[in-house]
Amino acid sequence: MPLNDAQRIRFFGDYKHIGDQLQVTGVFNRACVEHGGDVDIHSASIAIVTAGYATTETVPFPKIVIGLVLVFLASVFGLIYYQVIKKSDG
Repeated sequence: MPLNDAQRIRFFGDYKHIGDQLQVTGVFNRACVEHGGDVDIHSASIAIVTAGYATTETVPFPKIVIGLVLVFLASVFGLIYYQVIKKSDG
């Protein structure tokens, strides 16, 4: 991709951002000689179809409760297991 096209991209997708959606026109290479036989696309032009934006990820309250209950149950079962092993070693 030419540098001037790459610089037009404002948002790359990650956990804190929804990335720009692009329409890429170019040449598809099943085995690119320039890049050691890798599959790639050499872009001729890009168009930003939808602009990206910052986002926040929230964890729903029921998932937090379920997670805490599972941690509690694992702790209880771990203590019970430890007590059974301790008694059998005697």
